[in-house]
Amino acid sequence: MENSAAFISEILDVIAKNVINNQENSDKDYLNSDGLIICGNCGTKKQTRINIPQIGVKILPVACKCYIEKTESAREKQRIYENDQLRKQYIEFDNCRRYRFGQDDGRNANISAILRKYADNYDAMLKKNTGIVLYGGIGTGKTFYAGCIANELIDRGFAVVMTSVYLITEYTDSFAKNQHKKDEYMEHLKKCDCLILDDLATERDTEFMNEKVYNVINMRYQSGKPLIVTTNASKQDILDPKNIQRMRIYDRLAEMCKLIEVSGESRRIEKANQLNADFLKKYTKNAQDWSG
Repeated sequence: MENSAAFISEILDVIAKNVINNQENSDKDYLNSDGLIICGNCGTKKQTRINIPQIGVKILPVACKCYIEKTESAREKQRIYENDQLRKQYIEFDNCRRYRFGQDDGRNANISAILRKYADNYDAMLKKNTGIVLYGGIGTGKTFYAGCIANELIDRGFAVVMTSVYLITEYTDSFAKNQHKKDEYMEHLKKCDCLILDDLATERDTEFMNEKVYNVINMRYQSGKPLIVTTNASKQDILDPKNIQRMRIYDRLAEMCKLIEVSGESRRIEKANQLNADFLKKYTKNAQDWSG
């Protein structure tokens, strides 16, 4: 028993020494009335006294407040860096890496609230294999919302891939001579927590591309993991496809996803019109200055 107590005491001494070495000392540190070291920067304890059965009273180091804050700050910086690396690797579109719910202009407040709730409760969505299809006209914000979800989920520790069927086809074709790499890539698409396919139905409506689209969606279906899709297709296009190949695709999506319409005027057109108006206003003013 004595040997056991001595061994434990020795281990505690080693741990204490490591903690002391990792925690910066300061000339401002001082002893309090109990003989314990107090941090001269934040005024909190760097040591504590505890009574350990069969060992006795030992003075052990503890992290002071400013050391804890410094450590947490370093961890947060590392977390942000690692998440940014994940965005660069798995969100294929540069602009989408910057999208956040906090940037939402509130024009589709109800849709925004629904999608925020979806992202906030993604643990449940993942268990239930609940995906979504964001459909509507060009420039209404579908890709923005999908990017917001992607970034929110990455920040929360989920494995996310945001890409398009066109890019998937490009990648898999480029792996033609490396089957292992192709299989590895497709396996990641299958197993990641959230797969987002942007701009579905903009690819060529050919038998080859339709088969590619169906294979990706069906692979995801078989994985039992959620799929998020954005598309300019109308609800009528989705519910009443023009050909049997599209019917296979949309039927599979209907089994996996909730349909959510993102309506409204095109923000791209509005932005272009505003830029044009600003340019004309500036040009007219400058022209008047020149004439004077």
